Parts: sequence; structure tokens; C-alpha cells
Amino acid sequence: MNDNKISMGNPVKKHGNFFQTLSLRNRLLLAFLLLAILPVLLTGTVASIISSQGLRNEVVGQLESLAEIKETEMFGTKMGLLPTDGTNVSGAIVQGEDEIASIGIVVGAGWNGARAFTCTSGPGISLM
Repeated sequence: MNDNKISMGNPVKKHGNFFQTLSLRNRLLLAFLLLAILPVLLTGTVASIISSQGLRNEVVGQLESLAEIKETEMFGTKMGLLPTDGTNVSGAIVQGEDEIASIGIVVGAGWNGARAFTCTSGPGISLM
């Protein structure tokens, strides 16, 4: 037997820190990504969330004011259409919760022999 043994080193590599196993180019790229792009992405995400909340609040406020204006217009129109006998108004104004409830009120009033109408300021007119 030959006593000369060739040492090939340890075939099992020891795994060190992931960052240390990368080449210098990849380390610099990873550092750039973490230090430059990540804060920009976080800032952009936070700014987007804050602006969408502000926009949502503004839209809700405008829609509520528009609904109040339409409700006032419809109430004035209804009061002008109700029949009067001198000083008394002979009629009733009922505000339904939505368009389907309003059409149910009108149909029920019609079945009982009363004149009735409904109006809406929303897209629910297609349901009526």
C-alpha cells in the first residue's frame, strides 16, 4: 500500500454568514437595495395610504352635501305637489330607506287607492 495520501481538504463546506458568501458586486447591490430603494418604497406606500384616506373623506363629505341638497329639492317639490284644502295639507311625505323600499311604499299606497309617487337622486332609479 502506498503511504502517500493526498489531502483534498474537507469536502463538506462550512456555511458562513449569507452576506459573506456573496461576491463584492452582489454585496454592494444588496446594500444599495436595502439602503436606497426600501425606504423609498416604504415612504411611497405610507403616502399612498394617507392620501387615499384623505381622498375618501373628501368624497364622502361631498356626496353627503350633495345628498342633503337633493333631499331639500325633493322635499320642496313634494310639498308643492300635495293637495291642500285651504290651510291643511291632505297628504303625507314618507322617506324610504332605499329605492326598493320607496317603490314598495308607492305600490302599497296605490293598492289602497291613494295617489303616490316616488323620486330619487341616486342610481337606484334603475331598480324602480
